[in-house]
Formats: sequence, C-alpha cells, structure tokens
Amino acid sequence: MSLRRRVVSGQDDERRGLVAESKQAQQSSAWALVSVILGLLVIGLVVAVVVLAVNGSSSTASLAMLVMGPSERFASPKPCSFDVAALERELDALGARVRSTAAARGSVAWAEYSAAPETHAGKRVTLRQHDFADGTVRIRSAGLFELGESIVFEPRAAHDWRADRANPLYAPRAFTFDFFAAITIEANDVVLDLRGHTFEQSRVHALQQRFYSHIELANQAFIAGQGPTDFGAEPVRVDGVVVENGRFERSAHHVVHGNGGRRVLLRNLTMANYEVAAVALNGFSDSLLVRVEARGSARTVPALATFNQARQASAFAARIAASLPAASSKRRRLETTRAALVALMRHATDDVRASGKIDRSRHPDAYRLFANDLNINDGNSYSLVLHPLGAAVGPFWSTAPATSERIGVVDSSFASTRARIIEVVALVQPTNETVRGPAGDLLRIVDNIGRLGVVDEATGAYVSNALADVQLALLDAALDIADVGERKQRFGTVTGTREVLRWARGELTLGQLVTDYGFRYWRNGDSMFHVNKVENMLAYVIFNNSK
Repeated sequence: MSLRRRVVSGQDDERRGLVAESKQAQQSSAWALVSVILGLLVIGLVVAVVVLAVNGSSSTASLAMLVMGPSERFASPKPCSFDVAALERELDALGARVRSTAAARGSVAWAEYSAAPETHAGKRVTLRQHDFADGTVRIRSAGLFELGESIVFEPRAAHDWRADRANPLYAPRAFTFDFFAAITIEANDVVLDLRGHTFEQSRVHALQQRFYSHIELANQAFIAGQGPTDFGAEPVRVDGVVVENGRFERSAHHVVHGNGGRRVLLRNLTMANYEVAAVALNGFSDSLLVRVEARGSARTVPALATFNQARQASAFAARIAASLPAASSKRRRLETTRAALVALMRHATDDVRASGKIDRSRHPDAYRLFANDLNINDGNSYSLVLHPLGAAVGPFWSTAPATSERIGVVDSSFASTRARIIEVVALVQPTNETVRGPAGDLLRIVDNIGRLGVVDEATGAYVSNALADVQLALLDAALDIADVGERKQRFGTVTGTREVLRWARGELTLGQLVTDYGFRYWRNGDSMFHVNKVENMLAYVIFNNSK
C-alpha cells in the first residue's frame, strides 16, 4: 500500500500516526464511511431544523443548543428563553439614538473623521470607494456610517496589497497579515447602513488576502494567544452595533466576524460568495440576525490554501533574509527559494486577473502548486457559526463550555454551503509540535489529492516544491535562534528540528525520522491542522426556534 493511501485512509479521532497495516487501514476506512453517513444524516436534520425563517411574531423565543461530538451526534438540547421582540426593540432604540445624535451633530468626511475619531464621535460619515484606497476603514468611535456607493475592496494594489506598517492606523500587530477586514467596528453605539449598496472584495484581492472579513466586530480577528502569530492583546468587545440594509458579495473568509461582542443587530442583509462563513460570532450575547439571507459559499475560488501560505512565507522570508549578513549562505538560500516562489505567485495572479483561474498550459508549475480544480473552499465551510469565545477551529463540542447566548435568528435563511476539505497529514515531533511554516502552515507531507505532498510515495524521500523549499529555508534560519520567544516573534509558527532538514537533504529517510527520532503522523486536519469537519449549514449553534 502506498504511503499516501496508508496515511489518508480512515479518520483517526485521536490523531495518532500512520495506518501501518492494510487490514487496519481497511477497518479505518469503513469507520470513516460510517462517520460520513452519520454526518450527512446530521446535516439533513440540521437543514430541517433550519427552517429557521422563524416567524418572529412570538414575543418569546425558545432556544436550543446544537452540540455535536466527535461522532457527529446531537447532545441533549439545553432549552432557555428570552424575549426576541423586546431585544429587537432595544436595538432599534439604540439605532434611533445614533441617528438622532448624528442629525444633531452633523456630517463629516471620512478622512477628517479618521484623523480625529473622538472629536467627531456621533457624527454622520458617508463612506465612498476612495476611502478604502489605503486599507481597512477603522470605526473607532460612535456614529452613523453610511455607504455612499457600492464598494469593491482592493487597497494598495501597487504595493502588493500589503498594509503600510509605517501608517499608525496599520502599525498594530493585528495587521501583521495585512488587511484582515475591510471595516473594523471598534466602538459602541455604531450604525453601519449600506443603504442598498453592495460590498465585495475584488477578484484579485480575494486571491491575495485570504485571511479576511468584510466586517470585523473588533479591532483584531483573534483573542490574545490565538492565531498563527501574535496579533496583540485582548480585542475590543463591542456593545451596541447595527449593520443593515445591503448586500455582501465575494469574501475570501467571512462576511461578518467577531469575538466577545453583545447587542449586535444584523438586519436586512443578503450575503453570498463567502468561502468560510457568512456570519461567525464567537462568545456573543444578546444579538439578533433579522432577515439575513445567506445564499451560499463561493463557487469561483481559484486557489488552494497553498497560495495564502506562499504569500505569508514569502513575506517572512524577505524580512528574515534582510536581517542576515549579506554573505550568509542562509540569506542566499532564503532569497533564492523566495524568488522562485514569488515568480509562481505572480504567474497565478496574472492568470486570475485575466480569466479567474490559473492557466495550466501557460503556467504548469503555478497550476500544480496553487490551482483549485473544484473552485470551492478546500477547508471547513459554514453558513452560520455561533461559538464560544475564540477561533472555531477545533472539533465539535461533546460538552460545550460557556458559549454564545441569547442569540435570535429571525426570518432568515441559510443555503448552499459547499467545500472540498483537503486532509493534510502533519509530521509531528516528539514534543507534540507539528512541523510548520511561519503562518500556521503545515509542511505538507501527503494529502488526499495526491498532488502537493512533499514525500515520494515509493522511497519516502523529500520532493521539492517552491513553498516547501521556503518553509525549510526559514526553519534552517530559525534554528539558529535559541530563545523560543524571540524565534516566535521573528519567525511566526516556524517549527521543526535539524533532523527534518537532514531528511530534506537526503541524509535521513522518513522511516528513520519515525523509528530513530520519535516523529509520528497526525491526521484529520486541513492545511493549518484545523480539525476537519463536514460542511455545515450551522455549527456550534444556539438558534432561534420560535414559532
């Protein structure tokens, strides 16, 4: 049995190593089939429940918590109730106060507001296309913000779409991976009214900025200690936000995302062509989705996760190379491998700009490394995620901790969630750390599409590709930094040992890494080792079940 087949056969809930024997692999595959069938049954049940276009006429909405364990089972529901109509009246009153204050205080242009947000708190601001030219629009004080026209978000295209870290607005560590959102709402008592307009990423920006939401209900996307690098201290937690009256189109990740907010109203919104989720609220309370129509996942995704990983790895490689002596062999290796990777990224970008997909005949190497043949997300996808505080990247909860609560979903619909989840096998050190690049990206040993693994299935030897070559060059440089804190600060999540480098040079076999140095394999993760789950209409959800 080939290495790839042994690695990807079956589903290992405890993530322990390769399936060494054919019989074990067959048994694991059988259990995987059962699990898939159970998962499909669960999805069907969820879809039935999500005839969630709930009536909203009832003043009291009973709630139930949907909790899935490792076997995709429903736990006992935990009923509770709250007054949805009263909450909507409260949020309507909040919106009316914001509008009344704006009428009294007057209007101001975005540039003037952004220069002194506290001075102009409470005013009316009209947002136009040119206001997004430099990057994320950061709403940092109360007020009424309205779209004056439809927006296509593609900031700083002449600067590789990257944030200007010399600009104080984008100096915080939250922007380490550039423009993670088009709009951040970082204040209480904010109304964002799209006024019937459409907001979307450009096709090219959606390729370049994979880590993205149209609206982030905070000043950063992760809570402290989470994410592939240090994004900063605890995020702002908003209280009192209304987003309403418009359409959101293409997004490489989420439409609306946030951590720890309360009293948020999303109303009269249409969402489509998102890749990960329409709405993802982690640790929220006392919030409503009213007449939200989530029409489905994107079907025109041109690239796999490898493109985003290449983009982040190339940025780290440039910074690290510049910090090394000019004559350093490790600097030369970083510069050489990075140049090869950047060339492939440029080919892919040119193709996507021209036709929406990577051209196999013109750029076969870029196609092999990046192209997404099925044009749908290669990781987990949802329509609606209501989850405990923090990133929703682990397994389904068998027993949920304190989670989002008192969330109402009224007269809303969620449809057409699609994904093709690619399982990537992780190489794991004796310390239980997976071998990774700088942005949470696994060194892709093998995967279940068989095109991108860096292991020769017959011999176990390293098979070079432009992304893995940069990952290993970064590892080679990182191992010179003894202090773990300094290494993480400079190299992100780069993890590995000198034995991995020896294997890549042909001095060790993959088998020797396992038998002599204590390495092993973990399965059931995606390209960043997020736990793989079936595509879900709803996940981790508290949902409105009123009649």
